[in-house]
Amino acid sequence: MYRNCITTTSPSGGYNGGVYFAPTAAGTIAPTFINCTLAGGVLLQNAGAGGTFNGCAISGAGRGVRTILAGTIAITGGSITGGTNCGIDANGAAITVTSCLITNNSATHAAMFGVDGTAGNTTTGSITNCTILRSTALAGHALLIGAGCSGFIADTITAIQAYDYAVVVKECAGAIVRNCGLTGGSTVAANAALYFKAATGASATNNTLVTGANFGVRVLKGDTNNKSGTVTLTNNTLTTTGTAVALDWGDSTNDSGGGVCDFNSYNVHSSGVIGNVRAALGITTLAGLIAAWSGYGGSNDTHSTVTL
Repeated sequence: MYRNCITTTSPSGGYNGGVYFAPTAAGTIAPTFINCTLAGGVLLQNAGAGGTFNGCAISGAGRGVRTILAGTIAITGGSITGGTNCGIDANGAAITVTSCLITNNSATHAAMFGVDGTAGNTTTGSITNCTILRSTALAGHALLIGAGCSGFIADTITAIQAYDYAVVVKECAGAIVRNCGLTGGSTVAANAALYFKAATGASATNNTLVTGANFGVRVLKGDTNNKSGTVTLTNNTLTTTGTAVALDWGDSTNDSGGGVCDFNSYNVHSSGVIGNVRAALGITTLAGLIAAWSGYGGSNDTHSTVTL
């Protein structure tokens, strides 16, 4: 156990000044750090590398925390700050992050689980009761749940984004986003509070979603034309600003079907739009929204409400 310890950033800005564990497959290193200041970042690599970090201030010239095919990791309390790269970059781990402040203002994501691509290492776990801030106009998302993730949970997250998307669920299955307060960015033409991008079996429930300049929630295909499918969007409040669109749910070239969208509250600015759903664009009434789902299956948005 390490308590109240301090590490400093190495001259090269690498991990040598922080915490670096890369045991062999036969070994295990999983210490506990309590109330430590870990400058230089934390890198946990290989199956035997894990650890518990309670109340620590973790920062790096590059990444704050990085995992590569690692073991079990628990981070509770404290702060995580990225430098030229992510605050958290977890590509392969069973990881839980609870009650942390996560920041990054470089041209990368603040927190990334899995990878921003199509093939990541298996990453499971959750991020809970955290605040994620990106105040920069540089490219990057607040939170990315990406390829390699399986059943990953984001619960009670406050994510405020200045650039594009507060939360992106991309190229993965079974992600859950619930009880979150998400605010999209306004710097670029495409932005939203929540973006399902080639996500399957994902759900968003009981969230408060404030649009960026363009969208509240998007459900679309990925960069490789993989479709989203069986996405559930229920009991959320979507609030638009300016001329933004609350719901942008793609057509059959973007969505393979099976989605559930109901019991949502759409609070639409006088200049805004309720939705673009399937082939129907620029929907401005609840009746129009319900009609847009015709032929999709189910009874989507029949229990939703619209406030203009």
